[in-house]
Amino acid sequence: MEEVQLENLSDWLENKLGKKLESLKRDGQKSCEKIAQLVNDLKDAFQSLGGKEEKGASELAQKSATRFVEKSASSVQNFVIPDKITYNNLEILKNYLEKILISIGEYGQRWVPKMAPYYKSEIAEIDLYLKRLGKEFQDLQKILAKKYSDFKDYESISGTVEEIRKEQETINDLIKQKKELSKNLNKFEEAKQEKHIELENLKEKTLVRGITDVEKELKSVEEAILRELRFFEKPFRKLDKLISDDAVRISSEHLTTLRNYLDNPLASFLSEDNNCSRIKSLLTRLNDILEEEMLGLKGSRRKKAREQISKICNKDTMIPLKKKYLELASERDSLTMRIKEKGLTQKQKQLETAVEELDQKKEDTHTTISRIEADHQKSINRIDGYIQKLESKIEKLTGTRIKIIITKAKISTP
Repeated sequence: MEEVQLENLSDWLENKLGKKLESLKRDGQKSCEKIAQLVNDLKDAFQSLGGKEEKGASELAQKSATRFVEKSASSVQNFVIPDKITYNNLEILKNYLEKILISIGEYGQRWVPKMAPYYKSEIAEIDLYLKRLGKEFQDLQKILAKKYSDFKDYESISGTVEEIRKEQETINDLIKQKKELSKNLNKFEEAKQEKHIELENLKEKTLVRGITDVEKELKSVEEAILRELRFFEKPFRKLDKLISDDAVRISSEHLTTLRNYLDNPLASFLSEDNNCSRIKSLLTRLNDILEEEMLGLKGSRRKKAREQISKICNKDTMIPLKKKYLELASERDSLTMRIKEKGLTQKQKQLETAVEELDQKKEDTHTTISRIEADHQKSINRIDGYIQKLESKIEKLTGTRIKIIITKAKISTP
């Protein structure tokens, strides 16, 4: 097996097929020259027929001759022999010649019988050239089907090589894009690190660090409050349903408290007085309803609800949570005001937004790079397919197995 560099493939093929290709081109050139001469002879014959005044010819015969010449001559008027011998050019010539022969044949069937017997010699001359053209057409058809099939494969090789070069250009362009995007990616990462350090330094400041700690503690107390109230979520909904169905009656104050806690339990709880009177009153009424087993709760759920009611109403477990929350909220608001006065809150938000935007740019760039890498692999796969076709065609043409060597650039992930 021979190894041939892609850029040397044309010269290698010329050396292998040079004599054979020249022979084919000579045969094609001879055929074209014969056809060109016969077409010119046919044009002269039509001109001769059109210029003849046949004495004694009927008016119908004269009109038929004129019409036959007009239609037939126009069909060969723009006939052109290709200036370059290629399979495609000869195929076009063959198809055009076939069209001419069919057209003139149809015109002859229509008008020649009406011209006879007045233009015998002219008709015989035209018929002779048409028969010779018909033979040249058949010979050209055979050449294209047999001898020139190799010529067709040879010509297609240059087209395939051109496709490979286009794919190589695409790959080079993709590599340039990837390099530029990788540079941008590094810039985004460096900028993000700078913003992140600046943000961390800002958070190290006493006021910002203090409000961050307070907000964390406030969130923890908020979650504790909601955990305590979560025991009543299902009982409250069932109670609200029974009230809507007129199965249970409670006071308007209890109903308002119930609906408020269903809508926003945290806000409702924080709006309670220091003793949490509204929720205690509602829970006391709920306890009575639970005792009568009117809500249809499972035994374990009913038991837990009543235990929770006892803790809140008898042991005042919720009051410290409310007090703690309000103290922390007040501290947070005070710190927020002081931070706002120093302009730290706005600066922190700007830095956080900048970091988020840089993260999004990085993500978008990674997505684009992934697409470029996928397109790059597709180009490599297409080149591999082209190479396989080329090697197969060349073996068929030359009888020599070759391995085409080509450099395929790679894109590495940053």
